[in-house]
Amino acid sequence: MFIDSHTHLFYPDFDEDRNEVIRRAHDAGVTQFVVPATNIETSLRALELAETYPDIFVALGYHPLDLEQYSGEQYEKLKELYSHKKVVAVGEIGLDYFYDSSPRDVQIKIYQQQIEWAVEKNLPIIVHTRDSVQQAIDIAVQFSKENRQWCSENYKGVFHCFSGNTEQAFQLLDSGFLVSYPGIVTFKKTTVLETLREVGCKNIMLETDAPYLTPVPYRGKRNEPSYIPLIAQKIAEVCQVSVEEVAKHTTHNAQKIFSLPL
Repeated sequence: MFIDSHTHLFYPDFDEDRNEVIRRAHDAGVTQFVVPATNIETSLRALELAETYPDIFVALGYHPLDLEQYSGEQYEKLKELYSHKKVVAVGEIGLDYFYDSSPRDVQIKIYQQQIEWAVEKNLPIIVHTRDSVQQAIDIAVQFSKENRQWCSENYKGVFHCFSGNTEQAFQLLDSGFLVSYPGIVTFKKTTVLETLREVGCKNIMLETDAPYLTPVPYRGKRNEPSYIPLIAQKIAEVCQVSVEEVAKHTTHNAQKIFSLPL
């Protein structure tokens, strides 16, 4: 059994065949999906999917590339949606210094605001980083230190599509966070395998980030959750364990961090 811990099934890329995409995922052993939103509009779409499909759960938040749409009024509307029973995290939030579509001080401020909300709601966070790994880690770790009660019996969040080094990975693990890996582990020029090898499959989750980051041999095509086993197979090779062990640990971690039904 697998869980896709990060997939954007609300994207228009899936409008023509969403039912088939989910059926293929089930056939591949993917039994649950966590769908992180990126703004108020996609939050509503993600919740609509969660109400339609029993195995879809959602995270609500403002992505750093969507902050042009952000306002205090919009965020208050977003916060009202957290009462929905299928909301399992605050996300996708974070810092993106590659595109720099919003000023960095604004990105940091809104990232911090959303972590504060996660602390208040006792929910984990799903963090996006690009050219910003260490600063995003430092902020999250500081919140962890200052709020010991935050998800004190659980993981405090996950840094998805983790591109950091081994030292950064263990900084997160030591502070109550996980890391997750998508199809980048299969890419020829990937830089994450040494860190993955050191971290091991016990401390990670699987994700597709669909429709992006499609694993080999389907790279260049639309990604979808049924490709999770390809990612698991590569991780098993890197960590020198069985695919079954990868499935066991990553599924347990996803169920625990997001309080998913067993």
